[in-house]
Parts: sequence; structure tokens; C-alpha cells
Amino acid sequence: MGKSDKKKVPVGESVVPDGGWGWVIVFSSFLIHFIMDGITYSMGQVFLEPMRTKLSLDRASVSIVFSILPAITLGAGPIATVLTNMYGCRALPLPQEPSEQRRLERKLRKEAEQKQNEQPLSSQNGSATSQNNIAEVVTIEKSPRKSFFNQIIEQIDLNLLKNPAFTLFAVSNFLKNLGFNVIYNYSDDLANDLNVTKNQRIYIVMSVGLSSIFGRLIFGYIGDRKSMNRLFLFIITSIISGVATMVAPLSGSSIFLHIGYASLFGFFSGGSVTLTAIVLVDIVGISKLSDAFGVLLLFIGSAAALGTPIVGGLRDAFAHFPQPFLWPYLIVGSCTVVSGILLFAIPFLQRKKSSDDHMEIGCDAFYSAEDIPSQEQLQKF
Repeated sequence: MGKSDKKKVPVGESVVPDGGWGWVIVFSSFLIHFIMDGITYSMGQVFLEPMRTKLSLDRASVSIVFSILPAITLGAGPIATVLTNMYGCRALPLPQEPSEQRRLERKLRKEAEQKQNEQPLSSQNGSATSQNNIAEVVTIEKSPRKSFFNQIIEQIDLNLLKNPAFTLFAVSNFLKNLGFNVIYNYSDDLANDLNVTKNQRIYIVMSVGLSSIFGRLIFGYIGDRKSMNRLFLFIITSIISGVATMVAPLSGSSIFLHIGYASLFGFFSGGSVTLTAIVLVDIVGISKLSDAFGVLLLFIGSAAALGTPIVGGLRDAFAHFPQPFLWPYLIVGSCTVVSGILLFAIPFLQRKKSSDDHMEIGCDAFYSAEDIPSQEQLQKF
């Protein structure tokens, strides 16, 4: 082998899969969340009272409007999962113009061949279709056409619900998210009932947002440690955020107490959001993360659609009480606490499932050995 054939490979140098352009995706995601979350979490403070007075609506009716945005945003998770499985993460954002598709076709093919092992695994055939561009997919004429709804039903892996640990995790997230948006949408209304000065009430939602930033960063860093029990962290964040919700109506007219419960809720609820995907990987594995997260978002979106209107309706029902928000906050806060306590059963369910899987493997191996004919039986033939 000549010197010209030798290739120098830098030791310890990792190849960046995104070519160094990952920051564009991060920045784009930041802008999307900056706008969407800003609208979602400020609607209660900005629109609740004007809509009630000008439209003569009760809180439950107005809350339905507030819950539509997060419910649709989260409920669209399975659709995004299906499209990702069908066409791949790279093909979805491509422009639909044929000239752009032809121009990027060669580059996509080359990248797909080089990095096919880096693509997210899927129980469906998404990894195969993700290596083709959209133009090739839509020009197949022999395959029977199915409605988009039928494709969604086929692609969503509901077999995940046969996993008891995942089902319990999904139910837990449903209970937790019943009260997730309540603090954002009703903190100003609660402070108004408790006679907090109007110009001070803006700091409550602001405290939730700022503390949530730190919670996500800190718990994300802690959860990345291999020695850390991430499920236990998730349980703690759920329970404490539920307790913060329950004590919120007891803050009185002190703005500092309102900022205190809001900061506590924001810090631990933000940490809970960060840990959700990490714990989900620990439960179902990285190969099923995409499908499992899509199904999980169905539960979370359903809770987001129900939680805020329920609290608004209960607030109007308890309007004659000295603290109308006390029982609504206690109910949704208790649901959040229960959602954390339920998760203590996941290690037991995982051990039981692992034991059952080993028994099935052992039985299959035993019956396979029984079916193999012995040497004497073979000689008879």
C-alpha cells in the first residue's frame, strides 16, 4: 500500500451529523415556541376579563377558547409522527415545487446512504420511505390509495398500550396536564379575587415563565447524568408542582406569596416537561420513542382540552364561596400529585413485564427443542 493510499483519521474528533447547521433548527424552534407559548400562556391575563365582559360569557365558555390552541397543538403529535414515519424528518419540510425537489434529490440520496444508521428507528416502514423524496412517493401509481385518516390509524402503534408501564405513564401525564395550563390562565383572575394590586399581577405569569426556563435547564442537566434515577426526578417534579397548585389560593393579597407559588410551579413543571421524553425512552426504548411520544401527546392534548374549562366551570359554580378558586385548584392540584404517586408502580411493572418476556422466551425454546426429532427417529426413516 502506497503512502498516497493512507488516510489520516483524526482521533477523538466526532463528525457533526447536521454539518454544523443544527443551531438553525434550535433557533427556529425557539422562535416558534416564543410566539406559540407566548400566546398560549398569556391568554388568561390578556383576554379573560375582556371576553367575559364584552361577550357576556362565563369562565367555562371562555376557557374552551383558551384550551383549543394547546389541545390542537399537542393533539397533532400523532399526525406529525405519522408523516415522519412515512416521509422522514428531512422530506417533510421540503418545498413542494418540482424544481426544488429535483435540485435537492441528489443531496438527499447521498445523505440518506451515508447516514441511514443515524435515522430514528420505527416499527413502521418510515426508515425506508425517509430515504426517498416526495416526488418519488407520489408518482407510484400501482399502490392502492388510502385516505389520510386510514393511514394515520395504521401508522399509530396502539400496541404500545399493551405495555403496562407505558399505559400508566400516559394516564399519569393525562392527570398531570389537567392542571398544567390552569396556573397560566387563571393566576391573574385568582390574584384579582384575592385583592392583589392590578399593576403587580403581571409579575405572576412572568415568574412562572422565568422559573420554568431554569427548571428545564437544570433538570435537563441533572437528568442527563447516568447515575441519576430519572423516573424518581419526574415523580418529584410532578408532586411538587401539584402541591404548588393546591396552595395557590392560600396566597392572600401578598404579591410575594403569589410569586412564590408561581416560581415553584414553573421551576418543577418545567423540569417535568424536560424529563418527559427522557423517561419515555427509559420505558419504551429509543426505537419506539417517535410512536410512543405521538400516542402520549394524545393523552396530554386531551387533558389540555378538558382541564382549563373544568376549572373555569367550577370557579363559577363556587362563586358564592369566600375563595371560589380554592376547590378547583385543590382538585387539579390533587390530580397532579396523584399523577406522580402512580409512577412509583412503574419499576414493578417493568420487572414483571421483563419476567414474563423471559418466561415466554424460555417456553418457546423448550417447545422448539421438543419439536426437533432425535437421531433415533431420523434413522427410522
